Amino acid sequence: MAVLKDIRSMRDGRKMEVGEILREAGADVVRKSEGALVKTDLRGELRVRADLEEQSRAFQALQRNYASVTGMAAADRQELLSLQHRYQELDEICAQLKKDSTRLQSQLAEQQSQNVASTGEKSRWEKQLKDLEASKAQAREAAQTSELHLKEQQQLLRLERSKCGALALQLSTAQKSLEELGKGLEVLKRSLASESAAAAVLSRDKERLLAEAKEEAERRTEAQQKAGQLQLLLIQAESRQGRMEQEVQLLRDQLGRQAEEASSARQTSSQAEQGLAAWRQKAEALQSQLAEQRARHLQEVEALQGAVCSERSLVEAIRQELGNRDTAAAEKEGRQQELEEAQRQLQKERASLQERQCLAERLKQQLGAAEAALTAAGTTASEELSQERAEAARALQAQKDLMEREQKEQERLFAAQQELREREREELAGQIKGLLLDKDAVAKEIANLREGRDLLEAALGEERARSSDSFKDAQTEIAGLQSRLALATQELQQLRHQQAAEEEARQSMSSAAEERKAELLDLQRKLKTSTEEIQALQISAADAKQECDRFELALAAKEVREAELHAKIQKLQEEWDVEKEEKRLQQQEARRLDRERQQESIRCTTRVAELEGELDGARAELQKAKANVERLEMQMTEAQVHEDERQKEAARWASRATELEGSSGKVCAQLKKAEATVEMLESQLQEAHAEIGQLQMELAIKRRT
Repeated sequence: MAVLKDIRSMRDGRKMEVGEILREAGADVVRKSEGALVKTDLRGELRVRADLEEQSRAFQALQRNYASVTGMAAADRQELLSLQHRYQELDEICAQLKKDSTRLQSQLAEQQSQNVASTGEKSRWEKQLKDLEASKAQAREAAQTSELHLKEQQQLLRLERSKCGALALQLSTAQKSLEELGKGLEVLKRSLASESAAAAVLSRDKERLLAEAKEEAERRTEAQQKAGQLQLLLIQAESRQGRMEQEVQLLRDQLGRQAEEASSARQTSSQAEQGLAAWRQKAEALQSQLAEQRARHLQEVEALQGAVCSERSLVEAIRQELGNRDTAAAEKEGRQQELEEAQRQLQKERASLQERQCLAERLKQQLGAAEAALTAAGTTASEELSQERAEAARALQAQKDLMEREQKEQERLFAAQQELREREREELAGQIKGLLLDKDAVAKEIANLREGRDLLEAALGEERARSSDSFKDAQTEIAGLQSRLALATQELQQLRHQQAAEEEARQSMSSAAEERKAELLDLQRKLKTSTEEIQALQISAADAKQECDRFELALAAKEVREAELHAKIQKLQEEWDVEKEEKRLQQQEARRLDRERQQESIRCTTRVAELEGELDGARAELQKAKANVERLEMQMTEAQVHEDERQKEAARWASRATELEGSSGKVCAQLKKAEATVEMLESQLQEAHAEIGQLQMELAIKRRT
């Protein structure tokens, strides 16, 4: 309305023509638009947008690289933790192997001390065997001397019988005593036989002791073999410990390399983060520039809409002016020729209008192509969304595969640990079996020693019984000899009484008494030797008792060793229980790791759900973008409607021009001005179409981002 008022005031004030008024109004509109109606070059903006797209793609690639680097860093971190756990377990295994080596060395030292003790026992047994052989030789010598004495006594008896044949009646009592002496000699023979039997028993004992010494030597050789085996085991344990130390050193080197790789990965990740921050800043700056450009374009569109409204008001004013000039056209019927010229010009204008209609149809076709491009952009956006979804699915699958690989690696490490523990358990079981076999051997040795002790006790009991019997026999023999001595003294007294009567017989009897005294002296010597033999037997019995005491001490030492073996077995059982407890703790740790994996899978599923939510948000944004596209299409349809209205208006202008054929040429000029304004409006419409295309490109860029 203000424009119409200005036009009317200008017309009233200056009495200007319609063409001049329209020209000045158009110039005023162009001046007020401040260059907004001038076509702008969008190539720089497109280049900026292309750069922005490239930077956004590079930013996305950097994001993917950062995600992959962070995933690799997490995997390296997990592997580093697993290697640290493996290193700790290997340290524990090395400590356990060191403990086993020290324990085996102590067992080897104990076995060597036992071997030394067994060599001492063997030397003692050999010494005892030599003593027994010496006592046996002495017993043989005593038996030989007793046999010589017996032969001499028999010779003396023969001489006594030859000498005392005449004195048979007088020496009947002497013969009885001689018979008793013969009985005593028989008893002595029996004692000698028993002594020879005891010597045979002693020889058998010596043979048994020799066999026991041989068995002891065999056991010692077996113990030496066991000691050699233990040394071999110790060497194997040391070699295995060396291999373990080498593996530990390799693991330490690997840990150092992985720590260096992790540090380099951290540096690269920090550099990538810095690059990402720079790209983010650049993207934010570009986004701010795009926002500013969008605001400017919106302002230009609003200005264009205001210009279109002003043009509409101007066209209405022109219509009113033309309506006012109808009366003037009726008065100027005389200007037919000018009207014909105007008619020819109008035909030209119609041809130009037809050309403009063709141009409008081409614009419609371009609009359809733009719509097709918009649909193609929508399809590309959907394809990009599907690609992003596929990439997210692939990333999720890669993460799942990584988790599965980590789980398989942990299972493999756990299986290797189980195999190592099984081997250690088998070795411990073998050691326990060896200790049990040693225990059985020691128990058998103790049983053999107990049997030897029982046999020695039985032999000592028999020897004591035999010595007590021989002592009793000797006592009875001594009592008989004393009784015979008393009888002999009585006979001597009788002979002394008879000596007074028969001096010759007394002299002969004195010689016989001397012989009897010599015989008594011999018998006393024999008693002395028998008492010495009894004392020697008592001494041997005391030695045997001492030997039994030594056997008891050895048995007590064996029992102490057996108790030590029991303590070792109990210690091994406790270690076995500790290992079971460690195994149970490891199983609990494995269960905890499984729970953590389940929680990680739950977190992954939640992350997938979040990604799906983000995808849903992207879909919602896509729907919003589609709504914006539809709104733009509506605006385009409205613009098309306005174009149709303008065409209709042009048609009305044409009909009006046919009606105004009789008007002056100024009307034709005004029509030309109106056509110029229409062309200007068409150029503005083209600019609006360009703005719409630009907005569609921005929408496509948004969809891609």
